[in-house]
Amino acid sequence: VQCKGGIAKPFVGAVDVLQTLKGSGEGWRCAVASANRDGQVCKSMLKHLGFLRSTTDRRDSGIEEKLIEVYPGSKRMHLTRIAELSGVQFSEMLFFDDLKHNIRTARSLGVVGIQVPSLEG
Repeated sequence: VQCKGGIAKPFVGAVDVLQTLKGSGEGWRCAVASANRDGQVCKSMLKHLGFLRSTTDRRDSGIEEKLIEVYPGSKRMHLTRIAELSGVQFSEMLFFDDLKHNIRTARSLGVVGIQVPSLEG
């Protein structure tokens, strides 16, 4: 998710991926790691799009509110906090970002990092 100037937009393809995971019935756990300053805007957008996990049922897929790390800081800090809160090992995580240095940071932790195109082209 990119949030700039009060406008929040999901990355290209993110909506499709989250809808597929949410509809799978497989119980995929999802988190958000973002360093932007508009955390409430981003959380509101995620809720509006229906991406938040709606139940505690393990078969329900979606973003867990306790795993939304949206505040200025490094990806190392965000991902470490997500690992601590979720109990998921770095090696079992997938991380998507448009910034190469964030992908490098994730990979240095053992997270599978995938660079996506920027919303700005």
